[in-house]
Amino acid sequence: MPPRVDRLWRRTPGHDARTDVFVCATQWRCAASRAWQFRYPPLGHIHDTSGGFVIIVAATIDYADQAGRDAAVQASAAVQLATRVDEAGCHAYCFAADPSVPTRIQVYELWEDEASLITHFAHANYAAMRDALAAHGITAAWNRVYEVGRNEPVYGAGGTIRTRFFTDDSAVTV
Repeated sequence: MPPRVDRLWRRTPGHDARTDVFVCATQWRCAASRAWQFRYPPLGHIHDTSGGFVIIVAATIDYADQAGRDAAVQASAAVQLATRVDEAGCHAYCFAADPSVPTRIQVYELWEDEASLITHFAHANYAAMRDALAAHGITAAWNRVYEVGRNEPVYGAGGTIRTRFFTDDSAVTV
């Protein structure tokens, strides 16, 4: 039986319900015990960019119709999770249905460094993802890679709206 990807709540030990994390988990049934097993991506890893430079991949992939797009998203779900869990330097790897364009997938990848992204291209997950997406009839694609040297929160303390970014005064809010 192939792994099944489900969205599950995962409670972080030592934190209250406001810090629960909604994650994708690979689920499978253990052959010996018949109990369901779950595999989660590591918490705190997905968007921890405190280490400095990161690589962001942004892309769109278009299909002839919504059914093709939906099939590609479904076919790639397990590979997306495997990439996040198995590949060093991968902080995010998301190919999601665009809610405004019914034939489009929006792509967001966050990599620790250039070497991690280059290594990904030689990994079996990359080949599996490429094949899963192509099997449903890609009609157009756009992609870019960005090297980011600075980052900071979008919102200030308590969720206040910030009016300036990348200044010495990071507490500027409305």
